[in-house]
Amino acid sequence: MKDKFISQEEAKTIVAIGFNVDEWKGPIFYEKISGTERDEWDDEECQWVTVTSINKYPKLRIDQAAKWLREQLGVDLVVSPRFDSDTGERKGYFVRCSQRTDLQIDKATYRTYEVALSVGIGNVLHQLTPKKQ
Repeated sequence: MKDKFISQEEAKTIVAIGFNVDEWKGPIFYEKISGTERDEWDDEECQWVTVTSINKYPKLRIDQAAKWLREQLGVDLVVSPRFDSDTGERKGYFVRCSQRTDLQIDKATYRTYEVALSVGIGNVLHQLTPKKQ
């Protein structure tokens, strides 16, 4: 199965709430900072090149993001199966916060564990996003 990653927007939020991207050794999202273009000498190419400053954001798998939220912010996301009360068959999965009551998680049912966890992470990050002044 292919790994599921948080989005670049979610990566921006996780950095804004305290993730140290400089210590991250995994894959990175890069974003050019407009208006920072400048010419610099490239010793290797022996010519002037135009460079642009960039922002870096961690490209975290959903399990890594969930672990960071749990360990650093006390947000313990729990994904559980949801069963049909009549037949006892599993209908899908739902996500909840096991410890913190200040965060609201929707009670929707999702087809897979990964989708439920991803939606839960996105929901939590949206609520923890620093508000712009």
